[in-house]
Amino acid sequence: MNYLSPKIGSLIGHQWFWSDKLKILINCSNTKKLDPEDSLIWSPDQNVADWERSIASAVERLHPGEMYTGRAFNSQQKIILDNGHELWIMSAGLGVIFGGEGATEIPSYEATFSPTGEGP
Repeated sequence: MNYLSPKIGSLIGHQWFWSDKLKILINCSNTKKLDPEDSLIWSPDQNVADWERSIASAVERLHPGEMYTGRAFNSQQKIILDNGHELWIMSAGLGVIFGGEGATEIPSYEATFSPTGEGP
């Protein structure tokens, strides 16, 4: 699996251009089904290369639709998928990820978009 830098975004597990479905991008959820491994809790002294290694070596993983458990995320996911659209997720820790059927399973993490260094 090739994970690109979350700073530039990544298209994990899907071919973005080869679908005629409407693509809808939503934000991830702070709440997740699993607790993150210690190495996947972002700290200001961590660098992106270490973060990417931690993502690649994480053992526990779930489909993005199962991992994110926030109420808004779950509502949006249901509407998008029930209407036959393609779900994409903007993740502070993983970049842009596919969230539909066959999506790559992801590890739990703790990171956020912030100008104060709270995320990759």
